[in-house]
Amino acid sequence: MADQFTEPTTTDEALALSVLESVTVLEAVVRAFHETLAKRRAADLHAVHG
Repeated sequence: MADQFTEPTTTDEALALSVLESVTVLEAVVRAFHETLAKRRAADLHAVHG
C-alpha cells in the first residue's frame, strides 16, 4: 500500500496533472467571472448614484 504513494505510476501522474490543469482553468474562469461581476456592480452603483 505504501509503495503506491512513494512511486506513482505514469497514469497517476497524468491524472494528477489533468486535475491540476482543470483546477487552474476553473480558477481562471472564476476570477474572470468575479472581475466581470465587480465591474458590472461598479457600473450599476455609478448609474444609480451618479
